[in-house]
Amino acid sequence: MKKAISLLSLLVITTVPIFGQYTIKGVITDSESGQPIPSVNILLSGTKLGATTNSDGNYVIENVPSGVYQVKASILGYVPQTKSVTVAGADVELNFSLRQSSVQVGEVIVEVNRARERETPVAFSNIGKEQINERIHGQDAPLLLKGTPGLYAFSTDGVGNGEAKLFVRGFNQNYVQVLINGIPTNDPESNAVYWSNWGSVSAAAASVQVQRGAGSSLYGAGSFGGSFNIVTGEASPQPHYGVNLSFGDPVNTMYGVDLNTGLIDNKYAVSFRFDRKVGEGNRLGARYEGYNYYFSGSWFINEQQSLKAVLHGAPQEHGYSFSNDISYFKYFNFKANSAPWLPMSVINALPTNPNDGKAHYGLDDGRRELVTDDYATLAHNHFHKPQAELHYNYDFDKQTSLRATFFYSMGRGGGSSLNALGSGSLSNFVANNLRAPDGSITNALVADTLYLKNSYQRDSYSLHQQWGILTNYEFQPLDQLRVTAGLEYRSWTADHPGHFTNLYGKTNLSVQQYGFKDSTGGTASASASFRRRTYQGDLSQESDIALFGWELATNDPTYRTQYRNYLGETPQYTIFASATYHVLSNLSLSGTLQYVWYQYHLKENMPSENAIGRRLTYAEKVARGLGQDPSKEGPTGNGKFLMAEYQSSTSSTIINWYEFDLVDATRSRGFFQPKLGANYNVNDNINVFGNFSHVERFVDLGVYYNQGRLNPNAEDEISNQYEVGIGWTSEEVTAKLNTYLMTWDNKSARIQDQSQAGQPGYDRNGNKSILVGTAEYKGVEFEFTSKLGNIIDVLSGFEARGSLTLSNNVWTKVLDDAKIVGGKRAVFNSNARNAAGNIDTLFVDELQGTHVGGPPQTMASFGLTYRWNDFFAGFDVNYYDDHYGLDGDTYIRVDGSWNATKTTFTYKLDQKLPSRTIVDLQAGYRVNVSGIKGVVSGQVLNLFDKEYLADVDNFGVIPGGLRSYRLNIGIFL
Repeated sequence: MKKAISLLSLLVITTVPIFGQYTIKGVITDSESGQPIPSVNILLSGTKLGATTNSDGNYVIENVPSGVYQVKASILGYVPQTKSVTVAGADVELNFSLRQSSVQVGEVIVEVNRARERETPVAFSNIGKEQINERIHGQDAPLLLKGTPGLYAFSTDGVGNGEAKLFVRGFNQNYVQVLINGIPTNDPESNAVYWSNWGSVSAAAASVQVQRGAGSSLYGAGSFGGSFNIVTGEASPQPHYGVNLSFGDPVNTMYGVDLNTGLIDNKYAVSFRFDRKVGEGNRLGARYEGYNYYFSGSWFINEQQSLKAVLHGAPQEHGYSFSNDISYFKYFNFKANSAPWLPMSVINALPTNPNDGKAHYGLDDGRRELVTDDYATLAHNHFHKPQAELHYNYDFDKQTSLRATFFYSMGRGGGSSLNALGSGSLSNFVANNLRAPDGSITNALVADTLYLKNSYQRDSYSLHQQWGILTNYEFQPLDQLRVTAGLEYRSWTADHPGHFTNLYGKTNLSVQQYGFKDSTGGTASASASFRRRTYQGDLSQESDIALFGWELATNDPTYRTQYRNYLGETPQYTIFASATYHVLSNLSLSGTLQYVWYQYHLKENMPSENAIGRRLTYAEKVARGLGQDPSKEGPTGNGKFLMAEYQSSTSSTIINWYEFDLVDATRSRGFFQPKLGANYNVNDNINVFGNFSHVERFVDLGVYYNQGRLNPNAEDEISNQYEVGIGWTSEEVTAKLNTYLMTWDNKSARIQDQSQAGQPGYDRNGNKSILVGTAEYKGVEFEFTSKLGNIIDVLSGFEARGSLTLSNNVWTKVLDDAKIVGGKRAVFNSNARNAAGNIDTLFVDELQGTHVGGPPQTMASFGLTYRWNDFFAGFDVNYYDDHYGLDGDTYIRVDGSWNATKTTFTYKLDQKLPSRTIVDLQAGYRVNVSGIKGVVSGQVLNLFDKEYLADVDNFGVIPGGLRSYRLNIGIFL
């Protein structure tokens, strides 16, 4: 207790100067722009004394004894600089002016994808270490970038515990390349990003750069909307040891240690960070439990070579937060969550599961459910994806360098879900008046007989591994010409089993529907289908977040406990060359040419749901000895798969046998991606730039796979992008204004035609992915930052920032092949509504000229921060409007009211989600007392507790986060 009191006391007392010891302080600026550089490491050679610059580029090194010192300033992207200084009888001011360079002695991770101010002709924004420490309190990384022009980020749980969603210029995060230390992290099959896998990176991030548009990314394909580039911290020059504590409401508890050896013998450095995180979302049942670990070891071989090994991971599990009709949230509140979860008081009253003998249907065993003291979530994500990295850097001289990175990652886990039997959503099975006021189910009889009896749980697994190498060579054949050439190779392999993990007491299910042709070759139709009988089963691994032991089930040779099982393999490589030519001292031309080759191999181990088989004749059944033996189901070893059909759901009599062809297909393609641009520095303040990019990516997997009906001729997606901009840089204000035009050919979309539910090519809800046509994205973006004290003395310490985004994203062309299906107008959304709220089917051909569904197309932000010595406080205001959430200008149920008896709801509909203005606060204090450093910071998100809608999908609206609080304490020695 005495130690705790002493530490807390150190947070509020000031230090007493020590006789004979002095201070070295100064400011570090960019040699070209004159702008301050944050996060620069300052080291007094031969000592353990050092500092890091703040957002103003200022640094202070205290308690420096008299003497002569070599002071070194270094940071990623700048040539390091060393100066000699004599400390004798007084404090010393020592300033640095650093020259930009991608070669950095002492920096092991040198990121070639990063843009440079007043040189790289693209629109981008940077977030430094200081801002990260002030803003990130355990949330997903995209939420750090709120207020960045062209970027929209939110989280379905309201607080950012693993379910963040990111849009850049209207493109969802599947079209944004996410890089960690230069390594692409998007899933190579779906291009998806799962932020819950990267909690350790968010905690260890040193800087983040977001490029809007195709940008200067050199690796891979698919960077349509932009790139999100995270670089983790480098080795600290001096040792430090610390603890981190975070608290919040809703519950957001995160605690851990941060250890750094500093430089050992000027050659080695090791750092380690470990955190435990437990949190609740704004939505009920949105629990998060996980761990973050980050390890790095650096070896500075000599002045030219360095090596760094990194290992990081974030085993976690968290409950989902679902959308629903606005009437659901108006009946309960905006914290209600229709994602399945049950109170433990209800679970403890449930019966034993006859399928496995587990009490309470097995809902309290923590297997495929996230169990807390109060409740269990029955639909959740559980995953562990560690990544190992080895970075090598060789600086031959100031103009020539070689960089190489090897990486390996493996992912184990999946996502459990509760699915409804028959039609309708699970929430409809339990009427609102049978629920508690918060929307929960508190009656065990209701939970058993209405909820679980009408549902089943299944788990979609991904058991994958990926390895790759990234290398580039940079040189200057001419003083005015800098060239970077290199290659990337990645190999991805993933098994995708899917099991019926809990039937809640039911002996079997008949939910898997397949089409078939008869023995004469007749075509499949609505009547030519059957349902396969399936049973409860699962993989053997008991823990949801274990890394090993996820072997594919060997006790299910007939695949009768599975709804899918396939293998995906994706090797790909990129060869690139990039050059920047300084035609004049103030005019630079940039060009990049990439050649990208990819291959996708898909091999089914069982047919996809709704695949089409062939019904065997009586003679064929006899010849193969099929009869009444269900063990004959499964793969036959020759690319075929047999299924049985029973007389009824309770009968043991097999009446038909069907044979399916398993998909075993490979698709490969290579293409070039040119990017050209120019930047002209008009004077020390003004620069103008422009660029053109042509980028491609392989067709959406859903279009290609097509529910097991392969579409091998589907065209790949293509985007041509044009951008021009102007920038202003001075000591008082930094501002950027740009406009862009982006076309997206062969754009795909997810359609819903409930009349086709369960039919070949459609899933059980009538959904499928199709190529629609061409969309056009255009807009204007503006951002500024200003140190107001440099304009008006009385405002010293105040920093202002702001942004504005005006965009217009529309469908401009619909493919002829997409307009007609089976001789009829193709349905895009059979549940679309008109202004009166009535069902009004939206057809594919009606999309042309309408808005593309996505994020808000008008966004504005303004923020103000005050800094005084070690204290800082500020606020941010974000405004969102013109949020066309659904394609085709579909009307959305955005508001309404219940009558007095809550039996009738009157809807208000609009084509856009309501505009909203959200205010956030943050404040903190940095401590530096007698060798103990620390920071205490807090946040209030959504200060005025405004109820608003953050997004919408075909199932309903998604509430935004209500007011939440965060407090973070970091103490370092």
